[in-house]
Amino acid sequence: MSGPGSENPMAPASGDADYITALVRTHDRPRYYASLFAPAERRQYLFALYAMNTEICRIPASVAEPGLGDIRLQWWQDAISLADREDGETPVMRALVSAMRDCRLPGDALVRLAEAHRSDLYGDPRASLQDLETDSALFQLASLVLGSDGPQTAKAAGHAGIAHGLANQICTIASLRRMGRQIAPADLLEIYDIEPKAMFANEPPAGFKALLDHLVDLATRHFQDARSAIHAIPAGCRPAFLPVALVPGLLKRAQRNRQDLWHHPAVMPDLAMLTRIGRAAVFGI
Repeated sequence: MSGPGSENPMAPASGDADYITALVRTHDRPRYYASLFAPAERRQYLFALYAMNTEICRIPASVAEPGLGDIRLQWWQDAISLADREDGETPVMRALVSAMRDCRLPGDALVRLAEAHRSDLYGDPRASLQDLETDSALFQLASLVLGSDGPQTAKAAGHAGIAHGLANQICTIASLRRMGRQIAPADLLEIYDIEPKAMFANEPPAGFKALLDHLVDLATRHFQDARSAIHAIPAGCRPAFLPVALVPGLLKRAQRNRQDLWHHPAVMPDLAMLTRIGRAAVFGI
């Protein structure tokens, strides 16, 4: 099986760890910083998981047509399904196979994580907020890497995923629109009388301000619930949740730049990101 992802399938196995670390550092800065606070012996497993997520998330922006993206997503799903019989043909897949074996990561959950991005290829709104929980699965999988038994971190992962995912989508709506990606589920678009195609117009539709307020409120409430749930999980699992510490800052930036949010992303500088994550690692989220 030849990997159609954006990683170099010919990278030498001896350099896989450096390659994967650099991939996460470049494309998922919050989770890279958060992983530095995890036990050293677990860090590469986290990077493997996050690198896989990075590769999958980059597919919609890297293909000229949805059909090509479908092929790449299917490759990932097939490769994950065969992980118990193969060692992986790319740097990221080799590392993921190792993480799946050593951390007992469930292959079906990883397959669903890939499948959840299929709608991003076509700009279709997902049916409801519950379908936006790809981040929740990633938080839960990272918790398993750090020793969770599953149920003890499920509630924290559920709320954290929605809060973190929504905050990031709100701040990057301009970039997502340019890629043909929807940030709002179909049920909310209907509530605010917004046609899905209007989310890609040059100017925001009439109901966008109310929709934005709704999404910010949802993200805030899920952040508060996530913070309470994170306090109750084993301390060893908490580094998986450190990216959640960025949510209040992201939402403040979105609110401050709301007039320009349709056209320009609200970006959090690296230093602010690292400071918030580091403070959360020491004092809690």
